Amino acid sequence: MATSTKPRQQAQRAGRDNTRIQNVRGSKIIIGDGGLGILGRLAAVATILGTIIALLVAMRPDARHRATPQPSYSTTASPAATPVFARVVNSGSDGIYTYPQPRRGAHYPDGYLDGSLVEVVCQERDGENVRDRDPAPGQPSDWAVWNRLTTGRWIPDMWTDLPKVPGSAPPHGLPRC
Repeated sequence: MATSTKPRQQAQRAGRDNTRIQNVRGSKIIIGDGGLGILGRLAAVATILGTIIALLVAMRPDARHRATPQPSYSTTASPAATPVFARVVNSGSDGIYTYPQPRRGAHYPDGYLDGSLVEVVCQERDGENVRDRDPAPGQPSDWAVWNRLTTGRWIPDMWTDLPKVPGSAPPHGLPRC
């Protein structure tokens, strides 16, 4: 029996989709041009670099001691204050708009219709005076009190079911804004 000194050639055959398949050292199979292709190689490199950068950032000494950012509040009312629920009433068929400040003028396009429930966090007792041409019985026709909502927007207190208490103290333990 003769022994050949020629290197063994790799067997080649075509797969179902006519992609060249090469048998390499027994069980390892290389499909196509023998690798991932340029996009696959770039993706693999990007993944490896991203992992290395994430590990380096996590290992930085100051990263472990960095304070967690805290939210900031633009209202002077206590952020821990429990909001008071109020219902929009007597606002007519158009409802009421929300405002960026406790006065009329530029308003947001959204608002609340009669019966809507709102969450009030504080009251501004010296806002712009609001006049109701047809006040409900027992309600004032002029009222300068505005309610700040949990959304940060303002609505006139005139059209809520909160008690209309004169003076500088808001009702129901609401803080002043």
